[in-house]
Amino acid sequence: MAYDSAGVRLVREGSGGLAEYVYDTTDIIGDVDAASYFTDGVSVHNMAIGDLVTVRVWSSAVPALTQAGRNAATLSGLYDFYVTSISTNAATILAVKLS
Repeated sequence: MAYDSAGVRLVREGSGGLAEYVYDTTDIIGDVDAASYFTDGVSVHNMAIGDLVTVRVWSSAVPALTQAGRNAATLSGLYDFYVTSISTNAATILAVKLS
C-alpha cells in the first residue's frame, strides 16, 4: 500500500509547538518508517522534528474511526515514533524506545 494523507490526524498540540499525531494504515511498519514516507507531513500536516506520531496498523482495512468501527476491526500493531528529519514537504519518523 502507499501513504494515505487522510490517515494522519493531529490529536494534540502542546506548549513549545510539540504536536502529537495518530496515523492509521494497513501498511507494514517497515514501510511507514522509511525515509520521507509522510510525503506531505510538513506541507499539509505541519510536522516538525520532535513531534510524536502513534501509528496504528490495521490488518485488512482502516476502520471507521468510531468505537463500533474500531471494535469490529483487527489492530495488528501499535507503534510510537517521533519525527527525526524533514525535507521540503516530507517527514521521516523513527521508533521511540519505551522504557
